[in-house]
Amino acid sequence: MIKQPLTIWGAMSDESGQFKPWNNGGLYLAGVEVENSAQKPENWTKWTLPGFRYFVVETTTYEMNKTYSDMWNYLTQNDLKIVGAVQEHQSISAENPEELELWFPIERI
Repeated sequence: MIKQPLTIWGAMSDESGQFKPWNNGGLYLAGVEVENSAQKPENWTKWTLPGFRYFVVETTTYEMNKTYSDMWNYLTQNDLKIVGAVQEHQSISAENPEELELWFPIERI
């Protein structure tokens, strides 16, 4: 039985694969969210992201750069730090395919 994807992710990690914040680059994996027990198809990669507490910001693909900049400013002004790589999330049921969320990790749990 094929299960439908729950949601679409642009999952990011630092270059070491430890999901730390990016420095000069990192790893990006476009994929779908599935149940933890799901088996990956042959030649696919499966990432299991560690638990974080996130600041989640709604934006669009057109405003992503501005949203990143605004969030860095907000977090800095409020003495909050990014403790992991930012994740992109897009619902498969969104009415506007340009809408997405950016998940800024502020605490590892």
